[in-house]
Parts: sequence; C-alpha cells; structure tokens
Amino acid sequence: MTQPYRDTRKIDPTKGALLPDGTPNDNNRVEIGPTQLAFGEWQAAGLTLPNLQKMREFRWKRLTQHVVERGLGGLLIFDPLNIRY
Repeated sequence: MTQPYRDTRKIDPTKGALLPDGTPNDNNRVEIGPTQLAFGEWQAAGLTLPNLQKMREFRWKRLTQHVVERGLGGLLIFDPLNIRY
C-alpha cells in the first residue's frame, strides 16, 4: 500500500483521476467552467469534451509567440474572477 486509505477515491472509483476535460476529478474547484450537471448532459448527448489542459497550453504558446514576435518586454494580464483583498 503506497497511499493511505483516506486518500483513495471511495465514490465511484471507476471515474478516474481526471474529468473528461483534463482537470482533476477531486470535486474541489471553483466552478467557472462546466459544472457536473453540464458534464452529465454532454455525456448523455454523446459529445466529446475539450481537453482544457491542452487548450490552455495552446493558448499560452500562442500568446508567448505573439509577445516575442512583437518584441514586447512583458505582458500584464489578470484574472477578474480571482479577487484577493
């Protein structure tokens, strides 16, 4: 046994460690994207979900490429949903 029993997924362990979009299946995230209800509806409709990790990597590489092509020294970006006081 390599990990404590408390760390093992006990509710439907067949679902795996990742959601269909590539994010962790820990049911512990802020829902700014698809909710569990949406995942269920899409699965029932037979839709293929995007892999969010790959999509984020593609967007990051594209953004980096454009910054380099334009000779910019940096880029100021922010997340309007991540507000810290």
